[in-house]
Amino acid sequence: MSGKELSSSSKLIVLSCKNDLSDVEIKSLRADVTVLAAQQALEATSMFAYEQGVYPLFFHTLKEYTSDLLDDEMKEAMSYIAHDIQITNEAMKDELLYLTDALETLDIEVMPFKGPVLAEMLYGDVSLRQFSDLDILIKKEDIDKVALLLDTEGYKRSIPLTQDQEELWRKTKHDTGYVHPEKGIYIEVHWALLDDDYPLKIELDDFWKKRQLVHVFGYASKTFSTEDLLYYLCIHGSKHLWEKVVWIKDIDVLIRNDKIAWEEVIEKAEESGFNRMVYLGLTLSSQLFETPLPHTIKQRISKCTGLDELTGFVMRYMDSRPGVFIRNKMILRLFADHMTRFLYLHKIVFKLSFLDLSDHGLPKYLYWAYYLIRPYRLVKRHLLSSYR
Repeated sequence: MSGKELSSSSKLIVLSCKNDLSDVEIKSLRADVTVLAAQQALEATSMFAYEQGVYPLFFHTLKEYTSDLLDDEMKEAMSYIAHDIQITNEAMKDELLYLTDALETLDIEVMPFKGPVLAEMLYGDVSLRQFSDLDILIKKEDIDKVALLLDTEGYKRSIPLTQDQEELWRKTKHDTGYVHPEKGIYIEVHWALLDDDYPLKIELDDFWKKRQLVHVFGYASKTFSTEDLLYYLCIHGSKHLWEKVVWIKDIDVLIRNDKIAWEEVIEKAEESGFNRMVYLGLTLSSQLFETPLPHTIKQRISKCTGLDELTGFVMRYMDSRPGVFIRNKMILRLFADHMTRFLYLHKIVFKLSFLDLSDHGLPKYLYWAYYLIRPYRLVKRHLLSSYR
């Protein structure tokens, strides 16, 4: 593990996520726990593990190797949180199975991904990976059918929009959020994997054609192929600058568990322009978790410019959040050419958000004004506030 730029808490969290710890690593783990406990920082580190989406792995590793170093109060608190995650995950898993079955009964093609399906596929146990929502991919022509089913089941739009606003949203965005007020379950319905104005495109035809049948929770479910899953996870994590360690761990587990058709992944990444994002995900996984990569992949990574700066940024900000300008400056590094960077800048300045639509109920003939409202909100939020 390359941990030169990681804080003590980040180092402990990464170490707790590794498989088959060596004697040296166990000794290091115990030493870190001892130091953090003495500094009364172990509880904060535990909460940081929760924020990073790896609390179950963190809990089970500390329970196995450092139980004698933890006081009873700490053990009880950690056990309670781990149990709460398990109960929540089980409820969300059951809901996903129910909704997927209901959609398929209506002849609506659906592919669940991330969430419970990913937890079961990669970790073999829905309780070992945190997730906060459910994600399903559908065909765009089925949006209204899915919305009607969710409405029947008691789900509400996370932010209500008028019919005209909804039409505008669907033209430019890639998903819609729904929440069940009583169950407290949030579901994202995707008809694409990126917004329409994102400077690079993920072609979904291959995702639908190459989907694989997996057996999770005793139920046959169609989801992304292994190669498309790796491709997508790298893009998703890079797009968000790998804010959560769990996203990197997912890459590590997927590569270790499955035989990857690397030529397919690399060809798709190179042709689509996502190669820098894919290589960043593989680099972080390799550096943090010693993920085994083929020699040919390592060679391609070594020839990809800009990865050192991007990797250093992720390491440096693993336990903090950079300002919006620093963040977007680094996101631009994910794109290889000036035109793509320009298109991304245009997107973040002018793209519509839920707040833009919900706070300003403009009539349809004035929808062009939303694209003026957006930059005004950005200036007000990020520039004017700094002078107060």
